[in-house]
Amino acid sequence: MFDLLHPHFKNLNCVFIFDNDTHKVYIHYMSIKSIPDNRYIATNCACMKLRSATRLVTRAYDKALQPVGLKATQYTLLIAVSQAQPVSISRLADLMSMERTTLTRNLKPLEQEGLVITTPGHGRTVEVSLRRKGLALLKKAAPLWKCAQDDFVGELGERRWEDLSQILNSVTE
Repeated sequence: MFDLLHPHFKNLNCVFIFDNDTHKVYIHYMSIKSIPDNRYIATNCACMKLRSATRLVTRAYDKALQPVGLKATQYTLLIAVSQAQPVSISRLADLMSMERTTLTRNLKPLEQEGLVITTPGHGRTVEVSLRRKGLALLKKAAPLWKCAQDDFVGELGERRWEDLSQILNSVTE
């Protein structure tokens, strides 16, 4: 047993990790001096930078796809379904790096608009497929997407886009 109020722990932060399999507790000590301040985090946080960039890019694609009534999130979901259909909700969630509950919630408006259909799959699975209306909308939206994509790549530069695309592929695969 140890006492966290002991002077030895005065300038330390401890993280306790409980391993359910072995029933052991691991303690990771980190000196307070090594904990980054908020300014460092704000300028170096991968999550913060990626989320900010994603919001900016999404806004541009949303604006481009507005004439056909789609959001970028809906368009990418329809594209994913078109590439794997029929696809189970679980598999589609994995492909999209989404939680199943979030995916199900995002599919509902697409199903209500008649763009996709969900049907029972094997066992307890549910499968998603594009309807003709969804496929027609994808064809109508493709030139709008291309404009947004060309604008983004033009702004970033072809070489930088290729590099970024490879990095993103390595992170998401």
